[in-house]
Amino acid sequence: MRYHIHDYIQRFDLDYTSIISPYIGNIIDNFLIQNKTNPNQREVILPLDHPICEIMQPPLEEIVETHFWVGPKIGRYGFRAYIQNNQISTMALHTHIHIPGAISGVFYYNVPKEGGELLFKYLEGEKWKNEGGFEKKVKVKENKIYLFPMWLPHTPLPQNDSEYRICFNWAYPSNIRAVDKLTNKQW
Repeated sequence: MRYHIHDYIQRFDLDYTSIISPYIGNIIDNFLIQNKTNPNQREVILPLDHPICEIMQPPLEEIVETHFWVGPKIGRYGFRAYIQNNQISTMALHTHIHIPGAISGVFYYNVPKEGGELLFKYLEGEKWKNEGGFEKKVKVKENKIYLFPMWLPHTPLPQNDSEYRICFNWAYPSNIRAVDKLTNKQW
């Protein structure tokens, strides 16, 4: 099922928790090893042949291709697993325009009970909020995929939980901007 959170933020149902659960311990172990040598490293890069990528790519691509006009796919990317808890986090507003693509997607494992929202913040020209820009805080949920345009600035917010939560980042690679089939709005 599809939910419009905002014109540029949409949520889709996808039951993935049982699919990715067997790989979580290994991802956290790799993160902790990387973090010892580089304390600023907050993500683990999963290559295309990682089981999570192989299993999750097809349903994610189907969601995008069902709900958006995206033009021809120009390849595939692996996933990035961004990991944080109440001691380790980075709050930097960023976009994903550094890679060719139309749509960014995120999904979460072990969503924090307190904090850890996903903040979207966009300023159009010199306008803000009611004049063209917006700010939207989304309380993420497991088994939900969040899609948004590659150019939309976003950041994870700090959490109060000590357990690691993992945000999997994904991109649909296309050389045109996506158009929402329901609203005809270009992303």
